[in-house]
Parts: sequence; structure tokens; C-alpha cells
Amino acid sequence: MLHKLLIWIASIASILGLVLFLIEKSGKYENKFTSSYLTWGLIIGGILLGIFLALTDKGVTEDHGKERNVSLENISESSDIISIGSSEGGDITITKGDQSTSASKRYLDALKLIQKEALENFLSLTTLIEAFENHPPQPFWDKRRPNESETAFQDRAKSFHKGYKDEVAHIIQKFPISTEVYNSHQRELVHRPEIATKLKGTYSFQKQVPTSINEYIEHLMKNIKFNITDTELAIINSSVFNEKLISAKILLYRAAAQYILTTNNDSDIEHFKEFFDAPGFSIAQSGSKEIWQEINIITAKLYEDNSKIIANRLTTKKKSEQREIDRLIKDPYLLMLRKSTGMQSTLSEGEAWALKNKELNEKEDVPDKLLSLAAFSYLESDGRASKYYFQKALQNPNLSELQRQFISASLKRVQEPDIFEGSIGVMIFDVVEEGVADRAGLKQGDVIYKINGVLINEPLEISSIIGKTSKDDDTLFEVKRKNKTKRIAIKGGRSLNFKATQLIILNALQL
Repeated sequence: MLHKLLIWIASIASILGLVLFLIEKSGKYENKFTSSYLTWGLIIGGILLGIFLALTDKGVTEDHGKERNVSLENISESSDIISIGSSEGGDITITKGDQSTSASKRYLDALKLIQKEALENFLSLTTLIEAFENHPPQPFWDKRRPNESETAFQDRAKSFHKGYKDEVAHIIQKFPISTEVYNSHQRELVHRPEIATKLKGTYSFQKQVPTSINEYIEHLMKNIKFNITDTELAIINSSVFNEKLISAKILLYRAAAQYILTTNNDSDIEHFKEFFDAPGFSIAQSGSKEIWQEINIITAKLYEDNSKIIANRLTTKKKSEQREIDRLIKDPYLLMLRKSTGMQSTLSEGEAWALKNKELNEKEDVPDKLLSLAAFSYLESDGRASKYYFQKALQNPNLSELQRQFISASLKRVQEPDIFEGSIGVMIFDVVEEGVADRAGLKQGDVIYKINGVLINEPLEISSIIGKTSKDDDTLFEVKRKNKTKRIAIKGGRSLNFKATQLIILNALQL
């Protein structure tokens, strides 16, 4: 810019000198000193200065071109957007075409950060479980004080157990887990969807570990309210403690099984083993596939141990342990059955005694027979025994997908009696392709629990309602599908073209 200004000045000086020379020649300008020096100085100086500036301006322009060429040649292969200065001022932005390189780099950077956070969570969780395992419930061994009543003594015992509950809660608070990095960078993982899924599973199971121990605290609070002695309370708490401890370990190993599939080299695997190395949690294998197999074997053994704990809790004969059976029936479907036959909503002395002393069939492992045992136990108002049989049936590797769906849904119904608003639930077994139900949108595994606002407990009730409805009128089905409620309208007066059965009590009928 400066060069151009000086060129203009030189040009003006030359023109001015030429004008003075012409005036002198015309006779109007007679100052010889000014004519000799100023006139020729302006002419000659302006010409020389113009030539010089023109030459130097060309050199500068060439240099700028060289600099730009050099800067373009030196663009890094890993960069995507580059800004360089222009001769007119400001920046020129150049975007490279290969954006996948950047996506891959962002993915790798995010993966490293998330894996680091996940490993730190493993360290916290293994330490948490170890600390929890070292704090089992203990009975209150203090002696009654002079003139202290039994009520006052038991109140002190309850305070002792409340203090234990607070200790466990404090342990959980000491070893928190973090999802901050994962939440901030999980979008970058879309470059590798299969890895993103595994890491999502890792964090999901990690978060459930402290939840399992928190459930133990909730049990403690509930058990403290029971009017039982401190020794009985310690025994009941001990059973729940062992169950929740194993549940926490299962969840941790399931998180590890997901995480190990995100590693791809020996250093990553060794790094994982270092963070997972705690008493009771060491990994013997080396390769990721071998570690994954080892983890699954350990998890299967833990599931087996959990089933034994439930069985031992149910088959015990000691009076202090028998107190955990609740005589009040809370299942809406069972209450309906008992009221229809004139029975009370609470177990009689004879029923309670029979349940307390009934042994589980621990040797049975045939799925069909386990389902029968679960159904009979359920009808006897013993939901916990049904839970045991269903859980054991789920461990059979030869189950069909349909069997697994039925058992899983039945187990959930036993654990959550109010999940279908009081209905036992009717599960669709098989849907005829292009049949009425299929065209309406019903699917295998759907659980029907209400039609036109009326609770449904048996397949025949569905058939009866459809048969009484005109072909021009709709019937509104309310179903559960993967924990979500669906409302589906179907015309009446026609066959539905599917098989269905009650949950828990297997009896499939074609509708």
C-alpha cells in the first residue's frame, strides 16, 4: 500500500517539474535558480523514484506469492481448516476435503478420556464393594442395664442397627462414580457405534452397583420397624446383605465384560487389570476375549450363589428366621382369588406354618417342571419361592426366545405385583402373520392387561369381550411392551389370530 502511495507522489513530482519547464519556455517564469534546480530536480527525481518504486513493488508481490505457496505446501496432513493472511488484509480460510480423519481423531481422543473415567469408576466400585463386604450386620450384644425395661433395651438395639445403616450409607458416599466425561464426549463415539454401545453398557452397570447397596439400606430401614429382637433383626439383615453383596458383584462384572470389549491392545488390557485389581476381583487371563470368557464364568457362579441364598432364606427352620414371612397378602390377583372363595386377605396360622416349613426343590433343573413349581408356589401365596424357580429356569442355556420372554415377564410380575394395575397379565405367545392382531400392531411378548378399561386376567376374558363386541365397534387394548404402555384398537366380532397365556400360570390358548 505504501509503495503505491510513493509511486503516485513520484509521478506527481515529475508532472509538476514538466509543467514548470513548459512555463519557463513560454517566458512567463524567469527565476533561473528555481528553474535550474527545482524544475529538473522534480523531473529527474520523480522519474528515478518512480522506476525504483515500481521495481521494488514487483519484488514484494513476488515474495508474497512465494510465501503463500510455501504456506500452502506446508499444510499439516492432520489439519482440516487453515487460515492464512491475504495481501489485502484479513484471512483466507481453506477447508481440506477429508473430514473422516478429524472424526477418527475426535473419536480416539474421546475414547481415551472416557476409558480413563470408566477405569477410575472400576477402582471406586471395587473399593466400595470391598468396604461393604467388610461391614456385615452384627447383633446387638450389649447387656440390659439395671432396671431397664425390655422395650427400652430393644430401642437401644434398634438405635444400634440404625447406626449400622448410617455406616453403610457413609461408605457409599466415600466412593462415588463419575459420568461427567462420558456425558460430555459420548457424541464423538458415533464414529464406532459398536464401541459406543459397549461403553454405554459399562456405565449403565456401573451406576447400578451403588444402587444395589442402597437397596440394602432401604431393607434395613424397613426391617428396623419390625417388632422383633435384635438377634432376629441381625439374621434377617444378614440374608439380605449377602444377596445385595452378590448382586453388586454381578453388576460390576457385567460392567467389566462390556468394558473389556472396548480395548484392543495389551497395554489397555493391563491397564484395566490394574484398576480392577482388588481383593476378590483379580483377573487371571490376559487377552480381551479370554478375560471376557473368565468374567462370564465368574458371573454365572455368582448367579448360582445368589439362588442358593434365596433358597436358604426360604428353607430355614429356625424360628428367628421364619419371622421374615409376611402373612399379609399384597398381590391384587391373589387377593381377588381368595376373596372369591371366602378366604381372608391374611394367611391363616396353618398356611403361614406350612409356608415357613416348606422346602424348595433345589435338585430340579428342567425348565417346564420349574415353571410348574413356580406356578403352584405362587398360588400358595409364596411369591419368593416362585422367584427362586423362575430365576433358576432362566439360567438354562437351552431356553427358546419365547420361553425366556415368558419367564422374564412372569418373574417381573412376581416382583412387582402392581405393574399391571392389579391384573396378572396375559402374554401374547404367537401372532399369525397378517392376521387381525398382527395388522392391528400386537406383537409376540406383549402383555395385555386391560380392554375397554376392564382388567384382564385370563385369555378367555379377551375372547368373551371380542365376541360380544360388534364388528363395527372398536375394542381398546392396553398392553405393556418393554415397560411402555401401548393402546391398540381392534374391531370386535372376529378371531384375533394369536395364542395367549396368563403370566406365571402357563396355559396357552388360541384366540
